[in-house]
Amino acid sequence: RQRQMCIRDRFDNSAQNWSALLCAETSLVFYMGKEQADKIAEGLLAVGASIELPMAFITNGARTSQEVVYAKLGSMAKVARGLVVEGPTLMIVGEVVNVAQTLSELVSSIERRVSEHSDNQVNPSRMVR
Repeated sequence: RQRQMCIRDRFDNSAQNWSALLCAETSLVFYMGKEQADKIAEGLLAVGASIELPMAFITNGARTSQEVVYAKLGSMAKVARGLVVEGPTLMIVGEVVNVAQTLSELVSSIERRVSEHSDNQVNPSRMVR
């Protein structure tokens, strides 16, 4: 599998750059790009990205305070404006976000079932004799 990394220290909204990123047909990751979400969405949409392309904002990634907010490219700018978060925010755009969201929902479902099962167990130490 081919990996490509493009690192920029300034924002470049030219169609040529967005087109190159989009034609790679891979996940796009923007470090601390929340403040540029409107320009990023505008650039990707202008070169043919689908408004339904999944994306996620991850704040405080890999920390106990991690927060993940899912959106679609078409609503990304609006969701970004509504985020009130402290800490660095990573933006991931691409189909891989659907995989992450599905796995997250599966883990939550399993955790709920385990919790319900343990709540329904009889604790022998609490039994009246």
